[in-house]
Amino acid sequence: MSRSAFLQSICFSTMLPGVTAPMELVGDWAGALQTPLGQLHLVVRLTRGADGAYTGGIDSPDQGVTNIPISAVSITGTTVTLTVEGIHGSFTGTLSADGKTLTGTWQQGSSTLPLTLQQGAEAPAPRRPQMPLPPFPYQSVDISFSNPDAPGVTLAGTLTMPPGKGPFPAVVLIAGSGPHDRDETLFGHKPFLVIADALTRQGIAVLRYDKRGTEQSTGDYAQATTDDFAGDALAAVQALRARQEIDPAHIGLIGHSEGGIIAPLAATKSPAVAFIILLAGTGIPGDQLLLLQGDKINQALGKSAAEITQQHQALEQCYALVRQEREPEKLAAALRDTITRTIANLPEEARTKLGDLQQFTETQVKALASPWMRRFLTYDPAPTLANVSCPVLALNGERDTQVPHQENLSAIAAALAKSAAAGRTVDFTVQSLPGLNHLFQSCKTGAPTEYATVEETIAPQVLEIMEAWITAHVRKE
Repeated sequence: MSRSAFLQSICFSTMLPGVTAPMELVGDWAGALQTPLGQLHLVVRLTRGADGAYTGGIDSPDQGVTNIPISAVSITGTTVTLTVEGIHGSFTGTLSADGKTLTGTWQQGSSTLPLTLQQGAEAPAPRRPQMPLPPFPYQSVDISFSNPDAPGVTLAGTLTMPPGKGPFPAVVLIAGSGPHDRDETLFGHKPFLVIADALTRQGIAVLRYDKRGTEQSTGDYAQATTDDFAGDALAAVQALRARQEIDPAHIGLIGHSEGGIIAPLAATKSPAVAFIILLAGTGIPGDQLLLLQGDKINQALGKSAAEITQQHQALEQCYALVRQEREPEKLAAALRDTITRTIANLPEEARTKLGDLQQFTETQVKALASPWMRRFLTYDPAPTLANVSCPVLALNGERDTQVPHQENLSAIAAALAKSAAAGRTVDFTVQSLPGLNHLFQSCKTGAPTEYATVEETIAPQVLEIMEAWITAHVRKE
């Protein structure tokens, strides 16, 4: 997912010669773009050095992005142009007579949008109406625990528990791919905080933790694989089993996205896992998933069939190399060659959007050759699901472009049916939810570019389904 989904998805460059002018631009300027997916607020922060030259950066509060460097500030009369080379972007506006308003256009690639910036104005914080606020009717304690199979890995997290002595049923939340904190924070949303709050209010204790090497947790995230994260999840289960407030017979896992791969993997390794919930979990091999994901996202973004096919073929070649070549230097060289040839065949406008082509290529090579990617591309979750022996709830949004619901839920259901036929589990529910994206937000297209602009963090029906299902499975005789 892009750090700034809209800003980095299109590119522009307009540059005028710098001219010194007797106007004062120092300060914060705020405005909002009206994009096809909703408002996108921007804050331009300008300072001026002793030489009189302006410098600054741009924040996109809705997307959680700060200080995108402004590479040039050009002034001609009352016309001001800001150039942001890092995202191939620019703003050109005219300063009002009172010096407080810049009225103009924001341009990236083929997109030109009107933008008015007000000096001294502050962009509103993105509305997140589901954000839990104190006082809370439950206990919240920060804890830490170690993974005995991973020396140097200590996970830090937050445990929320209902009032009373317990023992309480409990769940461990497992985040998706990326160095997520305990709340799985992105674009101002904190989905794991929302889930923890909702479930704890219904009598279920919840443990959420920073992934290894992230925030307050130790360890090397860059070298970790899905198997390592499964070990961390089981360490969280053992930490809960050691607490007298927790019912050791009723501890489950809730995994989102990659967490939906990790949860079944952990469940097959330990009978201590009483149940699992897969939120946008996968049922097909990693390479197939990523190719399908790329196609679906590009379709949602309105790209042409030719563009989609070209990217699909390039990724297919790269994934094949990762699967086949085990020697790191040879793999890096082969990936570099494939990516370079692919870029050379792109239209000039598309190449411009990539920025520094050498830097872009090296970033892609590093990501594709990482231990996590090697494991992910070759991992098929179906055999693991077929060996799960605890109850399973699998949910997916019908507008999910990252883990498309039809292909993945069908594969999950088929694998769990094999488990049932073998007498391991007959208790599983697979459900697709209309109108929801990968984050389980109510959405229009399902494209990742929407995540920041949707105010809803997670659809209430998802919280209700999980709470009812867990309650039914932990109810004491």
